[in-house]
Amino acid sequence: MKRPHRVGPVRFSDQEMAAVTAAASRAGVAPAAYVAEKAVAVARGELAPLPADERERLRILLITREQLQQIGATLDRIAAASPSNATEKLAATLEQVEQTVRRLDETVAGLLRRQEGR
Repeated sequence: MKRPHRVGPVRFSDQEMAAVTAAASRAGVAPAAYVAEKAVAVARGELAPLPADERERLRILLITREQLQQIGATLDRIAAASPSNATEKLAATLEQVEQTVRRLDETVAGLLRRQEGR
């Protein structure tokens, strides 16, 4: 896409330029195109930059959520194959897992909303 307007000159340190060049290479575009695409996406609110430590926390929360869902599915299968007295205990445990997944979902959504409000 040809861009008739120029903002610049934009300057980068050696480390910053290396990071931009590597990211642009992964995206299959030139560094200038990469910077322009990301700047416009942030300006439009389509992309919210996250600090590395928050990205890692979100990643861990999402992995934990997936693991809890797997545990819940396993408990559900066990409950289906168990005698009725064990089924009640398993059903209660499954409800706890589902509540935990919902709390994780709410936490992640809250973190994402907070990032959008920056």
